Amino acid sequence: MIKSRTVLVLIPVCLLAVRAVRAEEHPDMQAAQQALESARQHLQAAGHEYGGHRAKAVERVNQALEQIRLGLASAGGTEKRVERREQGLQRREQRLEKRIEGMKQGEQRMDQR
Repeated sequence: MIKSRTVLVLIPVCLLAVRAVRAEEHPDMQAAQQALESARQHLQAAGHEYGGHRAKAVERVNQALEQIRLGLASAGGTEKRVERREQGLQRREQRLEKRIEGMKQGEQRMDQR
């Protein structure tokens, strides 16, 4: 009985930690993405007299933006895995609560005899 109570105490704590991880919005990556988009616009607006270096810079900025997109997608996959774990913990908590309730009812029946 003590183990199940300990688990019931630990599960909500784990759920809070999981929610905190999921709530993170990646502000640094989003800021970098905005800065690169702005840089790309400035580079594209610049003249063509830079011996191909402007075009190469635009290409590299596009590559950096793609890496940010992939990184954010990867983080999104992590958040989905965390959400699935959270759901599993909630189901486990419900099963434990039912089990504890059944044990309490069994104790009450034994006390009545």
